[in-house]
This record gives sequence, structure tokens and C-alpha cells, in this order.
Amino acid sequence: MTVKVEIKKDGTAFFTCPECHYSKKKDVSAYKKTKTAVRLTCRCKCGNNYSVLLERRRHFRKKTNLSGSYTNENGDKVPIIINNLSISGISFQLDDKHNKRMLEGNGFKVEIPVDTERNIAINIGDKLMVEFYLDDREKSWVQRDVTVKYIKGDQVGGEFGSEGYYERLGGYLII
Repeated sequence: MTVKVEIKKDGTAFFTCPECHYSKKKDVSAYKKTKTAVRLTCRCKCGNNYSVLLERRRHFRKKTNLSGSYTNENGDKVPIIINNLSISGISFQLDDKHNKRMLEGNGFKVEIPVDTERNIAINIGDKLMVEFYLDDREKSWVQRDVTVKYIKGDQVGGEFGSEGYYERLGGYLII
């Protein structure tokens, strides 16, 4: 079992043993800007060893399985499945009817999500309009500007534009 531990703004984290619940505060600021996942093994004074994943995200991310779409700068509308949301961003993949295309160049092979029916690709830095309904009681409609920040396999991650705060999305993420 891996325990997620949040890094606080001051660069510290509280490690709590899942067996005896003993908690200890440690300075983990050296890991704060690390690009890869940080997994540690902790040994508690009770003798229990447990695995820890340091959580560096600014905002809580909620797992979802929502249908939606994005519209690119050319006006092409493509169906997507939203995997998770936070108040500042989104992760999605193309709907099953779509897949990815392999690009090769400069010694690298890169898979990019692409609408094969219309040959529409997504690239880092692209500006998209993402639209979807939440699965809350009101079936709230969300429409947000997104800048593509990463593409990993068939997953696309983006950051919401800074304009406006959407009360429905914030309330949805708390539940």
C-alpha cells in the first residue's frame, strides 16, 4: 500500500504510519521541483515499513469518467473522455473512435492523439475549448479554455485559462 503525502508550501510533509498512526514532520523541499514521481520508503519507530508518494500538485485532482469534447483553434470539434479534473486543469483522452499517430524526428518517436477520421492532431501549447457536463445532481455544463501542457501516450493534460472561477466546478471537486 502506498500512502500519498502532500508537500506543504513551506517544503515540509507529515509522514503518518498506516499501522500505528505515529506522525512525523520532515523537510522535503529538495523534492519539490523534481519532475518525476517521488516514492520513498519510510520506517516507523513501531517497526513498520511503508511506501510514500510525495504529492506536489497545487490542487486536488478528482478522478472522473465524463464525456465531453474539445474544439481547437480551427473550429474542429473532437469527442473526449475526461479522466480527472482539478480547479486548475484537466486530463483527458480521445474517445474510443479516435486514436493516436506516431511521429518520428530528431531521433525521437512521439505518439500524439489524433482524430484519424479528420487527421486532427493535438500538440503541446495548443489552445482548446473544452466542454462537458458534470455528473453532479444538476448536470452542470462546464466550458473552459485549456492550454495543452503535456501529452503522454493517449493522455492529454491541460491547464485551464485564468479567466473566471466556476462555482459548479469548485463545488463538484469538493464532493
